[in-house]
Amino acid sequence: MKTGVKTLVLATISVSVLAQQAMAWRASNHHDVYPLGGGVYEVVSEPGSGPVQFWCAIADYALRQDRVAANQRIYVHTPAGPSVRKPGYKAVQFAYVAPAGSDTSKSWSISVDRPGKNLLAAAAVQYCRDELEGEYEWELN
Repeated sequence: MKTGVKTLVLATISVSVLAQQAMAWRASNHHDVYPLGGGVYEVVSEPGSGPVQFWCAIADYALRQDRVAANQRIYVHTPAGPSVRKPGYKAVQFAYVAPAGSDTSKSWSISVDRPGKNLLAAAAVQYCRDELEGEYEWELN
């Protein structure tokens, strides 16, 4: 392959990667949220991410980007696993509708380990307290 063609191919790949990254929405806790289509959103991990950070990011996205009501439930669609949008990263996929056949029973756990696990947007955004103080109309107590 000639040098000019190699350069063109590498430039095209670079633009494609940058375009995919640009389509992410950056949550207040610096986690990227990607709409995947079909009402599913992927939150990509950062070093040290756990359930608190995933719930914070999706709630921040839901309330500030999609402008859902505070009482909108957010469901784990696909538990923590490999990212679809950023290979080599861990991610959790969420939706505003429970996945078919999932267990949506309430629990005190904030895990992201099973489809159907859910929180109200207002409850999940509480995990963003430090990043979002004063950002919402209700008090973050």
